[in-house]
Amino acid sequence: MENIEEYALLSPEALLERLDTVLSIRIGGKGWESSMTANFAQTLVEIQDSLYRVVSTVQYGDDNLKRLTADKRKQYELNFKISEGSTRVESDFKETLVRFGRDMLQDMPPKIRSATLVALTTLLVGGALGYGYLEYLKQVASEGYQTERLYNAVDRLAESQERITSAILKGARGADFVQIGRRSYSREDISEANRRAERVPYGAELVSDGNFTAVLSDIGD
Repeated sequence: MENIEEYALLSPEALLERLDTVLSIRIGGKGWESSMTANFAQTLVEIQDSLYRVVSTVQYGDDNLKRLTADKRKQYELNFKISEGSTRVESDFKETLVRFGRDMLQDMPPKIRSATLVALTTLLVGGALGYGYLEYLKQVASEGYQTERLYNAVDRLAESQERITSAILKGARGADFVQIGRRSYSREDISEANRRAERVPYGAELVSDGNFTAVLSDIGD
């Protein structure tokens, strides 16, 4: 697997310096210059919840969010910056993921720790690279109970990200384009996602109490 030997030598801080840790979501088109729909806002809650589920699964063995204390939620709270005058959202996960590496992965073998961080990071920011590292975690899951928890946590995150992408596209009906991280979706992609959603209604579970921070700021073009 690409770079796993090199990554294993790095601390969480040094590893994450090499990765893109910023999630950027942008919706463009007529009527979307300064629009934030309820559906789009709900996807931010689901992104936050997806990280909470990872923390709960690694720490407790299941993704019951009720297990997380207020302090633990605060530690892993994401900060979404919403640009003024457009539908564009950014969040830098670096500090949160460094904390996760220190607190939740400190006793893991270096290769497993680095594979977990790379998988989490790339999946959270909308990349496809994380699936290769997810496969590695699946292969080593039999080595120990905690390793199996890591695989289950990242696997569930991958499923959540697919639902989140579908929800964003569904909520962007009529837009000219949607960009999620490095992935771009055309008007045709958005229309097809909505046709599929009409055939199979989206039903992602939203169990968060809204514990995320949205900071209104101008992040430019």
